[in-house]
Amino acid sequence: MASFSGDRLSELQTEDGDTCFAGDDSCYPSDFSPSSAVQSYLAPFAGLAVGEELPFEFELMPTSDADCALGDAFDCRVGTSYDETRTASGELSELEVFDAAGDYDLRIDTEADTVDFFGAAGDFLPAGCTAADGAALELPDGYCGFFGYQASFELTSEISEDPDGHVTPIPLNASMVFALFGLASLAGFSRAKRP
Repeated sequence: MASFSGDRLSELQTEDGDTCFAGDDSCYPSDFSPSSAVQSYLAPFAGLAVGEELPFEFELMPTSDADCALGDAFDCRVGTSYDETRTASGELSELEVFDAAGDYDLRIDTEADTVDFFGAAGDFLPAGCTAADGAALELPDGYCGFFGYQASFELTSEISEDPDGHVTPIPLNASMVFALFGLASLAGFSRAKRP
């Protein structure tokens, strides 16, 4: 499972073609969160409430393809690839699942237990939008278009990798059971070794 922690638009656009980038405190409203009015395949989580949980599934395949889904709102298209980053000891630390056309990017950080989604929603070139367009999209006053959608989630599942290289999420309650079983086994083993 993955818990929604927030989203934003990468760029807000004005009728004059000016662009305000997310993170620019001089123009990007600090309390703005995209509404469901901008929701699309490349902005699938717009309108979610912070804390809402979605099932998170993915599987990596030896062919460098990935199969993934984040709730009912998003699933990977055919032709999805992935890159992975590993620690010096060989543990998976980051995983990036992306579409060959560059439409979306899903980044999984197994050390921070986060998932970040980036989608190429909206208009790539800011021009030609009107105040009515901005109102229909429920954008902040003065903005009529946008480009780029970003959403963040906190994993409530552990990431597991089997010897064959299959990487999957495991619910935390199941991983805690395995951990407790392991601790109990160690305690029993150490008790059995005492003279």
